[in-house]
Amino acid sequence: MVCGDPCGWTAAVIAAVSYGSYGVPIKAAMDVHDVHPLVFQSYKTLVLFVLSWWFVLRGEEEAKWTPYGILSGFLWVAGGSCGILAIRRAGMAAAVGTWASVMVLMNFVWGILVFREPVRSLPRTCLAFGTLSCGLVGMSKYSASAAVPKEGLASKAPNNQRTSTDEEERETLVQTRCSMDKESLTSRQWRVDEKDVVAPMLELSTKHSPLVDEQDEKIQEEDERKIIHSVLVGIPLTQRESGILFAVLNGLLAGSSLIPMHFAKAQGFLGRSYILSFGSGSMVANLIIWLGYFFYMYINNNNSKNNNGRSEGRTPMWMTCDLMPSFHWKALWFRGFMAGLLLTVGMFGAIFAITFLGQGVGNSLVQSKILISGLWGILYFKEVKDPTAIGKWFASATVCVASILWLSYERTMATSGGD
Repeated sequence: MVCGDPCGWTAAVIAAVSYGSYGVPIKAAMDVHDVHPLVFQSYKTLVLFVLSWWFVLRGEEEAKWTPYGILSGFLWVAGGSCGILAIRRAGMAAAVGTWASVMVLMNFVWGILVFREPVRSLPRTCLAFGTLSCGLVGMSKYSASAAVPKEGLASKAPNNQRTSTDEEERETLVQTRCSMDKESLTSRQWRVDEKDVVAPMLELSTKHSPLVDEQDEKIQEEDERKIIHSVLVGIPLTQRESGILFAVLNGLLAGSSLIPMHFAKAQGFLGRSYILSFGSGSMVANLIIWLGYFFYMYINNNNSKNNNGRSEGRTPMWMTCDLMPSFHWKALWFRGFMAGLLLTVGMFGAIFAITFLGQGVGNSLVQSKILISGLWGILYFKEVKDPTAIGKWFASATVCVASILWLSYERTMATSGGD
């Protein structure tokens, strides 16, 4: 099929829209709290594997594989698992913005500096990549949830750290309750009931009032951002920071998943012919990772000791299956299928974009997916509510669009022989 750059651009747009939307089903599955990242990744891998066969057989091409597809599969599966954790911990807009920035850097290094793909001017192309990276970083930064205003913190202060305003409101409610009930109580009864009846009733009334509930929710979100979620090599990380770390790992791993395709080109694998290798390699990689996780659980369980420090005995291998993560078929099958479908379409689009435009420009254009994911995060999931932050996000998005057009110009002038 002779197509050239127009097909590459079309594929890049399709990939960006699909990639930017695949996190929506993952984000929507937050109500299922104990979903292991490998579970969602398995849904995605299964859909990719099935559709890769359908895509190849529909084109009536001979099924063939290259070992490079296995390597691509390992990188994609490992990175995708990190990406799921990133979305669930840092939010959709911030996670996608972070790994997109890392991917752009990797595409530049491999495509322009290593593979020497054609561009009109290397200095101007470097500047365009730098501008694109700045726009992506800006979108990632301003897609972070805004901090709760300090004045919203008063009503949720702990019991031993109540503010003066909170105490005044509480005293007013106590006095109001007293004036209502004193008429029906003797002075002696009042002294008893004030402690045993009115105070508990007051606590319940303030606890469940709409104003306090709203403030409780805001404070809980603020507190969760400050709580140490994990420790890495002695460095404490909050939930958001750990999510950003997983997003960086996704950018490094998944961003490298199509680089082996350039080395497979010498064997005749490129574009459509590489899809089956990639899909099959992803399935093999997914199964190997599950097998490794199974033996990890088996060994870890057998090495565990009881309270007396004695070994609890060897656990049969079949009992380890009960310790493995649940797939939540009933709750996740549709959302898992949709995430896999969108991701597969995005991956196919990225493969064709790289085939026609090269790694440096093609895959970097795909990273405009952050525009789509950011719109989902801001407009649909309401991850950002501060108007100032939203305005800065759109300003960063404008920088990204301008940079993409700049890269397109550099690529088009190089391939067309223009001055």
